[in-house]
Amino acid sequence: MPVPGWWPAFRAAHSRFATTARHRLLGPAVQLAHEGFPVHPYLFGELYTHRAELGAHPQAREAYLPHGSLVTPGDTLRQERLGRTLQRLRDEALDF
Repeated sequence: MPVPGWWPAFRAAHSRFATTARHRLLGPAVQLAHEGFPVHPYLFGELYTHRAELGAHPQAREAYLPHGSLVTPGDTLRQERLGRTLQRLRDEALDF
């Protein structure tokens, strides 16, 4: 999940050092966010540790507690909102 300042830092590094197009770099992240991946037991443990904080935020609940309970090992974790955001950044080169 991107953190504050991630996009400006990405853009600065990309403009200075990149040899690969932005859409090609962000494409796998967009795909992974939309399609999801199986929750690993370690990730589950971290999520479980922070379940109260995750439950306090609507966007975190949407991703990590999709049906009212925490995703468990083997569940597919999808982050549709993140996928849409990354897709817009990839396609529109927004300036935040």
